[in-house]
Amino acid sequence: MSSNATTRGRGLSRRGFLAGAAGLAAAFGLAGPASASGPSIYRANGGVFGSVTRPSVGPLFGPDQTASPWRGPTEFGLGPRTIGLVHAHTGERVDATYWQRGAYDQLEVARLNAFMRDWRTDEIIGMDPKLYDILWSLGQSIGRDPEFTVLSAYRSRATNEMLIRTGHTGVARDSLHMYGKAVDITLPGSPLATLHRAAVALQAGGVGYYPSSNFVHVDTGRVRTW
Repeated sequence: MSSNATTRGRGLSRRGFLAGAAGLAAAFGLAGPASASGPSIYRANGGVFGSVTRPSVGPLFGPDQTASPWRGPTEFGLGPRTIGLVHAHTGERVDATYWQRGAYDQLEVARLNAFMRDWRTDEIIGMDPKLYDILWSLGQSIGRDPEFTVLSAYRSRATNEMLIRTGHTGVARDSLHMYGKAVDITLPGSPLATLHRAAVALQAGGVGYYPSSNFVHVDTGRVRTW
């Protein structure tokens, strides 16, 4: 996979996405950890960025939730980290080298955060960047540059309650999806069981296995499996 970031999909030109991300980087001051009050939430009206409502507190990075014996992505090398994501519901695609020269690339993280938004409401929060490290490490442990299909990432509280109300299974009332700490994925070209085993072996957080729905849940919470 090329280290040059590209964005493809419905209404998501690379130029438009980067221009929007650049505006967000300037508007939100992308630096340092989020406030203790939790991740900021803003909405991309009319598109991925569009007219953005500035959050009252906090930058785009979510809180650090390192609560596992995981050694971290450095076990797979110290170079750049690139992940590719395809959204199962919107058809959007993003490739981002989110870590380079020994640090998170804040512009690329902002692009990933926008991709991982609640696609039903267009709300965006600062995802826990450890989630991106987990995805990258999963790909490396399987032996390939990862391009995951994302079924669900950030979910607003309203969306989470709607899913519970309409009978969706496996939706927790205090889901880590609502805090930008979880994502449901598949990895095309790799059996779901292989992805599940690799996620469990990382010991980086929670792992849920849903073969009947064809996805694996990973999160940055405590190590546990179901």
